[in-house]
Amino acid sequence: MRVTSAMFMLFFAAYMAVAADTIPMDVKLGLWETTSTHTSAGAPPIPQEMLDRLTPEQRAKFEERMKGRSGQPKAETHRSCLTKEKLEKYFLFEDDKEMHCTRNILSATARKIDAKLDCSNATGIKMNGTIKVDSPDPETANGTIHMTSSGGGNSMNIDSTFKSKWLSSSCGNVE
Repeated sequence: MRVTSAMFMLFFAAYMAVAADTIPMDVKLGLWETTSTHTSAGAPPIPQEMLDRLTPEQRAKFEERMKGRSGQPKAETHRSCLTKEKLEKYFLFEDDKEMHCTRNILSATARKIDAKLDCSNATGIKMNGTIKVDSPDPETANGTIHMTSSGGGNSMNIDSTFKSKWLSSSCGNVE
């Protein structure tokens, strides 16, 4: 279940920055709001041993939730604080203890990024896809994401579009 959440968090972070070896996007620092719409098809790539640890009730609830999500567009709005460090350091999302990624920047300017992402972890889950980000001005960013995730005998496609807008130079208590 954490894997699916991590994939969706990718959508919220995609506009934030570029890799250190590319040109940082020309966007304002501070509080940003991102609205994303994503659809998914297929079964989440959850290793069988993780599913086996669920009680029958937990598994039935999980499977029912996944059926309800597949193919249905889901819109979410998220606020985040874009700092100089995030803009300079992160691209898409930072490698964590579980998922390790190879990023291939196809093209990058101060206004646009096209990238390819290939990720895997120790449990055999693999993700790959493309991300396109366009920032027509320093206060907006829009993009599309297509990801394919596989593992545990399952495969899932995720397509997302997002629109981000700068709200304020002060983030308040938003991270």
